[in-house]
Amino acid sequence: MPTEHKEGFNPTLFKCIDKAATSILGRESISTFYYAIQESYHIPEEDFPKRPQDVLKSLHNFLGDAGFAIIKNAVTIEVRTTFKIQGENLDLDTVIELAKRSYLLEDINPGARV
Repeated sequence: MPTEHKEGFNPTLFKCIDKAATSILGRESISTFYYAIQESYHIPEEDFPKRPQDVLKSLHNFLGDAGFAIIKNAVTIEVRTTFKIQGENLDLDTVIELAKRSYLLEDINPGARV
């Protein structure tokens, strides 16, 4: 397993989300959103690393399209950087899919990249 992603794909993806969201909103604000996600969507905070895409969807629901767009761009950049995703004009869903493929490929064939 790649050493930079030893926790697994979902926890690594959550770290990207958390880092990007915190850089935009600040730790105090993102903690408030995490609390709201726990209360509104019944996702315990300890499960966030297992359910990163649910966290993203919840943030989108709270922030709306316009507010989430800023977070979405930051998350896209963070995922691209973390998983070394190449390409132009890739949306977040595509970047996450390519990151997952890259992670799985790296797990099977160390040294390979998408």
